[in-house]
Amino acid sequence: MVLTISLTPSEGARLNAMALHDGVGAAELARKLVTDHLPPASPDTNVNQGAIDLLQSWIQDEAPSDPDHALAAERELQEFKRNMNANRAATGERLPFPE
Repeated sequence: MVLTISLTPSEGARLNAMALHDGVGAAELARKLVTDHLPPASPDTNVNQGAIDLLQSWIQDEAPSDPDHALAAERELQEFKRNMNANRAATGERLPFPE
């Protein structure tokens, strides 16, 4: 968004003096002064919402509906973690899945 504002000569001089003191341009200082005083963005506004929705749909699509299948998958995951830890411990490396 481009915004044009009119300042009195005194206001312009003060803005330029402050910008010179801060080592920035007058336009950059004016932008900073405005943005520093804006209310926070609405918590409902999430630029990542599309990605979040997609990941949630993938999780739901892949969720096992059979409790026995879910239990078997959990056991398989735990076994994988134990094996990874054992391999790393044998070589003196950091454990990827500390218990």
